Amino acid sequence: LGGPELTQLLLSTMRFDHAKVNDAFGLVWGELHGRRTLWYEGGDAGFSSYMVRFPDAGLSVIVLSNSGTGNAAQHARRIIDILVRNLPAND
Repeated sequence: LGGPELTQLLLSTMRFDHAKVNDAFGLVWGELHGRRTLWYEGGDAGFSSYMVRFPDAGLSVIVLSNSGTGNAAQHARRIIDILVRNLPAND
């Protein structure tokens, strides 16, 4: 849907009117455990969500909670700590 041009646009970083300068249409480029990541975190009174992708390793972790205090990011990071230990080293 949308083709490669849309995918490229969605993954492009842009400067928005807030402190984060690496947003890609709501997704944030970052680094975790020395690996490049693309992540999103959100929540409200009724839910908590966290998604992180390690594009170079082909690994994604998504945690969804139907509680605003579900701490999805904290639970995802626990999973990531286990999984990243077992990934091959970055080239």
